[in-house]
Amino acid sequence: TQGWRRAAGREVKAMPEELKKAGAEVVRLTKEVETLGRSLAEEAAKLVEEEVLPPEATKKRDDGKQR
Repeated sequence: TQGWRRAAGREVKAMPEELKKAGAEVVRLTKEVETLGRSLAEEAAKLVEEEVLPPEATKKRDDGKQR
């Protein structure tokens, strides 16, 4: 908006330093959240959808189903 005010020859209001710091923090946190989201997606892609157990581990469970 300040660019438009300058172009129109209107007075430009100075942005408070606190607001600049808060904006920089928002940008930093947004990038961090995006990075974490990508990391989660990568880790989720590495996971196996089905639980794969060796036959010894499921023998007792499977024998109970056949009865």
